[in-house]
Amino acid sequence: MLLIETFRVALQSIWTNKMRSSLTILGLVIGILSVVVITTLGNAAQADMTGAFDKYGKGKLNVGFNYNTERPILYRDYFSDEDITAVEKMEADVVAVSPQLRNWMKIKHGNTEMSINMTGVNHHYDQVETIELIRGRFLTEEDVLGRRNVMVIDEKTARNLFGSIDCIGEIATLTTGWYTVELMIIGVDKLSDSAILNMANGDYSYGFMPVTLATRMSFTDRYPRLMLQAQENLNIDRVGDKILSLLERRDKEKSMYRVNTRENEFNQVSQGIGFLTLTVSGIAAISLLVGGIGIMNIMLVSVTERTREIGVRKAIGAKRATILLQFLVEAIILSIFGGGLGLLLGGTIGYGIVQWLGLPFIVSKKAITMAFLFSTAVGVIFGVYPANKASKLDPIEALRYE
Repeated sequence: MLLIETFRVALQSIWTNKMRSSLTILGLVIGILSVVVITTLGNAAQADMTGAFDKYGKGKLNVGFNYNTERPILYRDYFSDEDITAVEKMEADVVAVSPQLRNWMKIKHGNTEMSINMTGVNHHYDQVETIELIRGRFLTEEDVLGRRNVMVIDEKTARNLFGSIDCIGEIATLTTGWYTVELMIIGVDKLSDSAILNMANGDYSYGFMPVTLATRMSFTDRYPRLMLQAQENLNIDRVGDKILSLLERRDKEKSMYRVNTRENEFNQVSQGIGFLTLTVSGIAAISLLVGGIGIMNIMLVSVTERTREIGVRKAIGAKRATILLQFLVEAIILSIFGGGLGLLLGGTIGYGIVQWLGLPFIVSKKAITMAFLFSTAVGVIFGVYPANKASKLDPIEALRYE
């Protein structure tokens, strides 16, 4: 009964001073809200990257140049068709391999012109990268061997150039500055399902053409990078080492090359997001400390205002523990209410933001639990001093207080 009565008195005191109580918990609400929103965004971003890796990154790796070497890169260091054939024979380790020859070009149709990152690839490229065609088809072996004037473009480019993704069979002009060619659209690639990757790409436009045509436009017969898909359930790093050893046996300097795995790339981004989330959450949590100081300050004011009330209670037999409990419960109720309101507002705002960004909404039970426990701890820690001060008041002096 004592505890129930204590809660009733504490709630009555808070309700009597509604405006002051609201302003008291404002700092706590903002702090909890900020932490919840930030952790929600961080969790959503990490979940998005995990989903992107599962779809776009498993078993994928590429071999390119190591630019941190003492000597410059020479023509013989570039990959030849014979190198690609040798890697393709590693059937126990490699599903498919494709050269990659990138070049920024101007693509034009009618009066519309834009920049596009056009990549020369072979007919295995849809195995080494995730290609999701929403219209048409991908490059075939006949396209590559016949050096056909065809290309696949991304969905965004299709809409910008033709106003629609229904552009199969349309002709667009590609210009490198010294070479101009007309290519027919044979396929349209769907944009990534990952909101993070799409935001990172921005207005980036891309396309694919037969690597044999790309070499003619670039006046080269060598490639700076190989893209590979490893066999399922293999250690990607070990596959990379085997490829480097193969290149070494083909009279290439092993130190001139570096293997990049998509798994490592995704892990680095995910770790960066996690670190940023933790750092910003820590900064936002400072406002929780400010909110706790606000609660202590108001509780000290409350003790001063109710000095005569405390004196009367102690005069009619109220124990010190009863007075201490009354003020401590009042501080805890304020902090829990502030924490709960912060969780509600933070969850609502966080949900709205991730929906707007197109990210998955992930409820972090750990963040909710920590926020609730932290807000309760704030009430206990910053309520102890005012409550202890109230409980130590001398009843005679308290009754004389004006």
